[in-house]
Amino acid sequence: MLTIKEKAGYGLGDTASNLIFQTIIAFLGYYYIEIVGLSAAAVGTMFLVVRWMDAITDPIMGTISDHTNTRWGRYRPYLIWLCVPFGLSAVLAFSIPSLSQASTLVYAYVSYALMMLMYTAINIPYCALGAAMTSDPAERLDIQSWRFAGGQTGNLIVTSCTLPLVAYFGAGDDGKGYQATMMLFAVLAIMMFLICFASTKERVVEAPVSGEKSNFFMALLKNDQAMVLAALNFFILVALVLRGTVTLFYVNDVLEQETLATAFLTLGAIAAIIGSIIAGQLAKGFNVRSLAILAIIQVLLLLLFLFTKTITVSLFWVALAGCFIGVLFGVVLERWFPKTRAFTVCFMVIAALHFCLYAIDPANTELCFFIFVLLSLVNQIAIPILWSMMADSVDYGEFKTGQQATGLIFSGILFALKMGVAVGGAVAAWLLAFYGYESGVEQSAATREGIAILFTLVPGAVSLIVVLVTYFYSLDDQRMRQIHRRLESRRMSQS
Repeated sequence: MLTIKEKAGYGLGDTASNLIFQTIIAFLGYYYIEIVGLSAAAVGTMFLVVRWMDAITDPIMGTISDHTNTRWGRYRPYLIWLCVPFGLSAVLAFSIPSLSQASTLVYAYVSYALMMLMYTAINIPYCALGAAMTSDPAERLDIQSWRFAGGQTGNLIVTSCTLPLVAYFGAGDDGKGYQATMMLFAVLAIMMFLICFASTKERVVEAPVSGEKSNFFMALLKNDQAMVLAALNFFILVALVLRGTVTLFYVNDVLEQETLATAFLTLGAIAAIIGSIIAGQLAKGFNVRSLAILAIIQVLLLLLFLFTKTITVSLFWVALAGCFIGVLFGVVLERWFPKTRAFTVCFMVIAALHFCLYAIDPANTELCFFIFVLLSLVNQIAIPILWSMMADSVDYGEFKTGQQATGLIFSGILFALKMGVAVGGAVAAWLLAFYGYESGVEQSAATREGIAILFTLVPGAVSLIVVLVTYFYSLDDQRMRQIHRRLESRRMSQS
């Protein structure tokens, strides 16, 4: 049984990652275009080009971590070895000096590539660590809910604090403000990775990794369920990053509520934390105590940001209503749907909410906020389920091939995830340029309509693709119990 200390410690690792990753999704494109002055088309191309580096770095990192053998385990050591380089690379990406346009673009390419390289190097072992801590399916879902509650706490810090910190540190110079803010986030991330390292332990004894040369493409081809999960990660991240990249543009130019940008991002992050906690209850079942704890957490979080005047009284009640309905949705999922079907239902609802958001008059600000809160909550119920499915696919791969290469499988799936990040960011920037977006001017009606489509209809359509792909996933709880019994028998006979 995993202790609360271990679950919370593992979750802090994702808080650390998301202090950087969520800043990339929500603010890096805006920073490049609005602060640095790069063209939207150039930024879109950079996002796509740099990500192809992962075709080389992901399998290398997966293979290296699988072959690591230390007294701390295979995956934990990388948290302590790489946390400082990861933090420094993030600061460099938000420290673009005043250069010529061509030199600025070169610096952006190099610093962004370095940051994503460090993200790969620390995140693949971190993700594999979750599968190495326990082999129990229910515990895997529980630990992933802790992980993503931690991750969304990082997201909450980013969304609620970034713009105020930029204004405070920059004092009128947003470039310096972003640099100082990222320095602060980097220091926090380093500290959290160190705590994650100190509080976790690898328990699952893995089958020896073959010395044969391999790569994640072959690993995925041998594991049909990992291929399904790779496809799911790709499409989910296309939708998520596309929407995240244009969020500030949507709030500023479509809703025309620039002063509420931080409130919009903050409420989405609070809803995501609630969604992560709900995901953890799907494995254990809801009861009066768990529902009461959920209610207390969401009310306290909302009161905190009401007290700090991040949100208004009317938005407090809007968000509370959205979270309440989200909790009821979670109860329905737990009572009526097994894990994999709950994931499918979530993305059917996510697609529907995107389409509803497009249909709403942007002048109805509070209703737009309500739909966004509900969308963020349901999305975050689904994501921990997906990651518990990924851990199951590793065991399925060992059952099928006799070899458990956790890092390599995760690197293959994460490559697909990061290709989704690349495509989502690139498409968002390219289409902003296509719809005529220009920095520093009032946008035309056609441009505002294009931003609305990018924020709603396109992610909604991609969410429907996710629903279709889930029908190819077959590792339900009953089948995983059978696989685990066979694996235990095989391991005992080999010992």
